[in-house]
Amino acid sequence: MKEHNKQQAKIPLWIFVALAFGILIGYAVRNVTLKKPVFQLNTKVSELDEVLMYVKERYVDSVDVDKLEDDAIVSALKDLDPHSIFLTKDLVSSSQEQMDGEYEGIGVSFVVIDDTLKVVSPMTGGPSEEVGIHAGDKIITVNDSTIAGVGITNTEIFKLLKGPSGTTVDVGIKRGNRKQLLDFTITRAPIPINSIDIAYMISDNTGYIKINTFSTKTSTEFRVQLDKLIKTGMQSLIIDLRDNGGGSMKAALEILDQLLDSNKTMLIAEGRKYKREQYEAFVKGLFEEGRLAVLIDEGSASASEIVAGAIQDWDRGVIIGRRSFGKGLIQTDYKLSKGDLLRLTIARYYTPSGRSIQRSYENGKDSYYSDFQNRFTSGELLTKDSIHVDSSMIYETLLNKRKVFGGGGIVPDVFVAVDTTGYSDFTTAVFSKRLPSEFVYNYYEKNQSAFESYESASSFENKYFIPNSVYNEFVKFAEKQITDSTFSTEAIQKAKPDLTNYMKALIGRELFNEEGYYVVSNDADETILKALKVLNSSTYSEVLNNTQIELEAAE
Repeated sequence: MKEHNKQQAKIPLWIFVALAFGILIGYAVRNVTLKKPVFQLNTKVSELDEVLMYVKERYVDSVDVDKLEDDAIVSALKDLDPHSIFLTKDLVSSSQEQMDGEYEGIGVSFVVIDDTLKVVSPMTGGPSEEVGIHAGDKIITVNDSTIAGVGITNTEIFKLLKGPSGTTVDVGIKRGNRKQLLDFTITRAPIPINSIDIAYMISDNTGYIKINTFSTKTSTEFRVQLDKLIKTGMQSLIIDLRDNGGGSMKAALEILDQLLDSNKTMLIAEGRKYKREQYEAFVKGLFEEGRLAVLIDEGSASASEIVAGAIQDWDRGVIIGRRSFGKGLIQTDYKLSKGDLLRLTIARYYTPSGRSIQRSYENGKDSYYSDFQNRFTSGELLTKDSIHVDSSMIYETLLNKRKVFGGGGIVPDVFVAVDTTGYSDFTTAVFSKRLPSEFVYNYYEKNQSAFESYESASSFENKYFIPNSVYNEFVKFAEKQITDSTFSTEAIQKAKPDLTNYMKALIGRELFNEEGYYVVSNDADETILKALKVLNSSTYSEVLNNTQIELEAAE
């Protein structure tokens, strides 16, 4: 399950590792997938083929030649850009599912608690819901094999539950206090991977849409949700692209086409073998007028930056948050003969003002991805004045002639620092072991009747607060699980406001799915609170009409 929460923002190192991996493996901006090679490969046997043949036939010990070949390909790519990568066929399927926005399986969100798979929620209308699987059910057996208490991994669980549509899987479910397992046979089916986590009216006149990736189905999801919000009276819109590593370039452009007037340039692309192409808005968009805020951070990359860059260049809305990742390259997938895949950079893209936001990768991939940590240690995540910009890459927005920057991501119009007020060693320890989630799932299961009076996510947000006794119970639970560390009273109390809000959001999810989670977590989110303040004040116009350089340019 994908989720954005305020707590993760307080522990930047975790974000850096996870986002770097996600952007490297799964979130490339793609224009097309070539089904056939665009040239004829030389049939002459290369020296690499010769070497591998000799190793296979003559080497003193048996070796995995396929692995040697894969390693050689990876080595050949290492001096290219960080986003040209080789994916073995085992990874191709997962990557393609993310891009297609669909997989085949039983349709449940789950979490592993106490070495047991617990259903967080069955997908509405999906195969698990149809046969009667409930939130809170524990899957003990799959096809007569016990999976509880055996140390099974998420990867192994996916292999058991996913499979071709029309095939079946037998599961044994433990429900509540029943001693006997309930047996279900579930017929696998296509399951959508939703790229929009939530869309709702966050205030009387402001809509909120959280996009977690850009897949082939994202623009359709976006139009449907945008239309619903407009019909409920939306006048201003917040699009949340934080921690969105990108995806389909086509989806990003289709979303922009709903926000920009016709004939406005959305993107320019060009490469050595890629003819310069300019993409322009051409449809009558659903939200071409009305105040707009786009939220970004260091995890917003690729397609997210295409959206944010065009909105900023046309002075269409205010960009709020922290400097984005800085990926201005386009990849295409080439299918290889053994089922593996080469994801190769074929072009650079430029925002409508002509700027490239690609960060330098001259010092290698390790340095490229350590940029996250560098932003933390330099203070950039905490103060606006610490943002490093290149004075040789200053551009102007196309309408109001505001100064904007290239060469290192999208610099926001309104800066919001990482909130570290609740950070402590206790926070780090409990999140590293997923203890808040584990505690809340068990707590809710034992106290469901206490939450039956809440009829909506908003009523839950307004009326329920985690009691001190429950937080103290969580602390005792955590201290039992973390036996190699002790925590001061100060650290535990410092973490309390944020931890209790996160726990409340998790209970909200149990009650009202994603709406329950986001209504609670967004209410304490500094970036969203800043966006609401900007959208509903004169600050909005002042930002869009400011022609002064707010950041001191530095070499």
